[in-house]
Amino acid sequence: MPLQVPWTGWNEFNAVCDMLFSPSYQLAGLRRLEAWNHRGRVPVAVEASAALIGAQTMDQLVRSMPRSAQVVLERQCRHSYALAILRCVNGMVDPNQKGKVAISVSCLADKMQLPRHLVDLRHDATHGVLPSLQVLRAAAQEAVLWLKENYWERQRKAVTSSRSAIVKAVGRYAVDLEAEEWDEQRAHDFVSTLQTTGTTPDSVKSSLVPELLRCLVGAALTQGALDRWVSTIAIMATELFDHLTAALLLVGVAELIACNDIHKRSRYAIVLGRLLSGLDRGHPVHRRLLLICVSSPNPETAAVAEAILQKQVCSDSEASSIRGVFEVSRMGRKRKRCRESAGEGWAVANNWVSRPIGLLANGELPDLRINLDDEAGVGVEAEVGALGDGVDAGEEDIRDDVHEEEANVVVDTKQHKEKAWLESVKPGKLFLL
Repeated sequence: MPLQVPWTGWNEFNAVCDMLFSPSYQLAGLRRLEAWNHRGRVPVAVEASAALIGAQTMDQLVRSMPRSAQVVLERQCRHSYALAILRCVNGMVDPNQKGKVAISVSCLADKMQLPRHLVDLRHDATHGVLPSLQVLRAAAQEAVLWLKENYWERQRKAVTSSRSAIVKAVGRYAVDLEAEEWDEQRAHDFVSTLQTTGTTPDSVKSSLVPELLRCLVGAALTQGALDRWVSTIAIMATELFDHLTAALLLVGVAELIACNDIHKRSRYAIVLGRLLSGLDRGHPVHRRLLLICVSSPNPETAAVAEAILQKQVCSDSEASSIRGVFEVSRMGRKRKRCRESAGEGWAVANNWVSRPIGLLANGELPDLRINLDDEAGVGVEAEVGALGDGVDAGEEDIRDDVHEEEANVVVDTKQHKEKAWLESVKPGKLFLL
């Protein structure tokens, strides 16, 4: 069973290491270590580092106080240093007590190359007189340096070595996969090679998954190559890490959202769709992927979400709502493109004055009256007045040559006027001035 650690990945581990041993960021590092304690059990070396650096931080704070306060708090600092050193020595030595007969602490410390005077100081603080503050300060500093060299830096080197081995193994297999057809036995050998690198769930997430995604995206445009990689990943999920496909999907959709290259995003979408096709319908990662896609809607995340919805992992109403989110986003992008394509063709009016609906720009009511000529078709002229601010409609000049004896139609209402006008108008007879 793999060892559970409180940090989310080796990147976080390295960041905390840098903060702890940088005087300007030690408080931030201590806060992160406190968060690790709340997440779960931390290694003894991490707990000892937090105790020692915490005691040093408190000592610096006390030394910045007035002399009267320093005298009162000096003994508290001595107790903090002594307790941190005691727990450091005991915590590092006790796990090596594996025989039926107990071995002395000094012998075990010598095997671990732990400074002997730290063991002596631990004995004095436990059974004798509490050492002076100056002695405890020097011992705490030496213990911190020992932990940095024998735990923090050693972990970093191990991680770097494991990452390098994983990258090389994946690179060699990618070359073989391009040169030859897929072979199941070669895939099993590749998994065995990864197992010899000391692959852990954390190294899978921090090293193996990014490398596999890089290979998958590179093979996305070649259907045969992508199929060979997917078949290999299925074997890896069975023999190496059962959540590998889910990890690839989660990391892949995050990289898709962060990617600015539209062509590369489309390849990510192809890879994610192919991986989704091999995932069980009831896998819980489907809903997590939907939430991520909805939070960052774009054409590629819409394609990924649609591939998930096609598997009917949620109700029809939920699916409709999700599709609605992407449709709204699509319409927004379309309007944005229209605005950008308009360029300088549109501009904001400098002298715009708001008017009630129905009024002209000058604030006057439009003249919508229509004058009709005889049904013989002498002509129809309509005066519609000014249509915009500063537009002169011209001089009103309407003639009425209709003879009394020929005017047989009297129109009393607007509806009758419009009907008679439409029946009498011929093409080319309507003029708007």
